[in-house]
Formats: sequence, structure tokens, C-alpha cells
Amino acid sequence: AQSGVGLSGYVAPTLQLRVRPAAVPQDRVDIGMGSTRAGLIARATPAPGWEATAYLLLTGEPLAVVTGAHASDTDNDGRMDAVSVDTANVATGLLREAYVGWHDADDRLRLHMGRMRIPFTSQASTRDTDLMFPGRSGPNEVFLQGTDLGGQGSLYLGDGKFKMRMGIFNGTGHGVADNSQRSVLYAARVDLEPLGDVSHSETRLNRGPVRFGLGAGLLWHPYNSFDAAGEPAMAFTDTRGSLSFVLAGLGMHLQVEALGRVQEDSLTARPLWATGAYAQIGALVRDRIEPVARVGGVRTDMSFDPRDTIWTDVGLNAYPHLPDEGKVPVRLGLHYLGEHRLTEAEVAHGLSFQAQVQW
Repeated sequence: AQSGVGLSGYVAPTLQLRVRPAAVPQDRVDIGMGSTRAGLIARATPAPGWEATAYLLLTGEPLAVVTGAHASDTDNDGRMDAVSVDTANVATGLLREAYVGWHDADDRLRLHMGRMRIPFTSQASTRDTDLMFPGRSGPNEVFLQGTDLGGQGSLYLGDGKFKMRMGIFNGTGHGVADNSQRSVLYAARVDLEPLGDVSHSETRLNRGPVRFGLGAGLLWHPYNSFDAAGEPAMAFTDTRGSLSFVLAGLGMHLQVEALGRVQEDSLTARPLWATGAYAQIGALVRDRIEPVARVGGVRTDMSFDPRDTIWTDVGLNAYPHLPDEGKVPVRLGLHYLGEHRLTEAEVAHGLSFQAQVQW
């Protein structure tokens, strides 16, 4: 590859209305543009076979964090009456991805090291700007979300018909373990695409021939929890698996994925089980209009107190300006996003309008 530096990005203002009929009055209706985000992506190829990528993500609303605390004695009686705190607004999720990569002359073997998505689900391979809906499916986010620090090796054989990815990560990404746990997470994924490379874009960019892919992912995460003295308290083994099917082409994208998890610990003899699945489809019915639909569900804590949640999403994507090839410069989306917590008999209805512009 020729040496060089490329800069791209996107801005995606999003107006969302969410209604929770059973919530307290102050939480019953929420409207605003807090889901707005913008990304800046820099890619460099300083030498043949080498690359570097940095992806900065800015959200619409900053997060208020506590920077200091002060005790006050308002009546001068020598006893503390109140605690005041100092806060500062900071951007959340600023460094989305940052990694260095290398590939051989035939581009069959690739190595990456840095912050990246863990190769577990099929949807984890989709770029943030190529999603069918404003966000990834509910089941995908329950089993794994965000990015993590680590290293990954990828093997591509048969002109991309067979893909195998293996990696080790810190295991501190969201949805895996909290930041107080230090361990190693092992990840592996295999994809078989007999008719050729299947695009992971969920948008109408899939205008080539129809192709399909079968995939499976595995996470193994052994870690320890510690007590107040810093000594090991319990040992955990968290194992997660995924199976996926993707059919894409001629302006259509169908994706189905099933997920499972079992967690065991050294204290109890009762493992924690969880299962989930989702299916989504989008198809171009007119030159620039794409109806989309998605349904998914999870069952958590199956061995003790099962809890069921279902997501139902439908909407329309529109493409005012569409080139013959390459990324979609402008996409408008109007979506209904529903969340139904069956066990708690709670429901939330959401309406989202997003205008995404890329360059």
C-alpha cells in the first residue's frame, strides 16, 4: 500500500423521545438530543504492510464527574453538617479505537494491537456508521459492548471465504467485568462465507451479488474478585458463545444471531446462565428508501430468578445523496425503539430521528 494519511469523520445529531408509562412522573417522558455523537477517524500507512488508526468519539452531552469533596460545619459546633462536592464536565468514550496493524504481502495474515472491538459477535464487526439502527441490538449490548485493550491476529483464506480471528484482551471493557478486576480475556471467532466476502455493512451499500455467511464466536474470561485487603475472594469463569447467519446483497441485509453465557464461581455450585437472540432485516424498496425491522430478546439469571426482556425496533432509512460506490455521505433515519421488560411488567417506547453526515 502506498504511504499516506487519511482523515474521515461523521456527525450524527439524534433527536429522541422516550416514554415510560409506569415510571415516576419525572422519568416518564424524556426528550432531547443526548444521543448525538460525532466521530473523527485518522488512518495512516507509514510503510508497506503497516497501518495506524485512531478513532475519537464525542457524545452530545458530557458526563459530570466528582473532582473533590469538602466537609463543612455550618453552625460551628465542631461536627460535620454537610458535604459539598466539586464537579467537572468531561466527554465520555473519547477514545473509541486506537491500534497499530500489520499484514503480510498477500494480506492473509493481519495483526493488530491497541484498543479495538472484541471479535465475538457478528455485529461487533460493523462500523458505527454502517448500523441499520442508531445503535446495536439490545442482546448484543447485554452480552458485550464497547471496546477493550488487547491484541488480535486474523487469518484470511480462500479470497476471504474463511476468516479466523483470535485475541487476548484486558477484560475491562463494558459488559465483561468491572474495572476493579484484572485478568485476561480470550476471544476467538470463525466466519465461513462460501460465495465470497460478505460485507458487514447493514446499510443499503450491500448492492452486490447475494452472499451469505455463517459465524461462531467464543469468549473465555477467568478472573478473581478481591476483598478490602487486596486478597483474592472468589475465582470466576465466564464463558460466552455466539452463532450468526448473515445474508446480504441486492440492497438487502438479513442478520440473525444467538448468544449464550455461563458463569461459574469458586464459592457456589450454581452457575449463572443467560441466553439471547435477535433478528434484523432491511431491504431497499425504492431508489432511496429502506424499511428496517429488528426484534430481539434476552433471558438472564436463568438458574435462580429468570428475567426476560424483549426489544422491538422498526423504521425507515432514507439516502438523499447516494454515490455509486463508497460510503454513504448522508443518511436520514426515523425509528421506533421499543423495550419490554416482561418480568417487571415495564415498557418503554422510543422515537428517534437521526441525520448522519460522513466525509
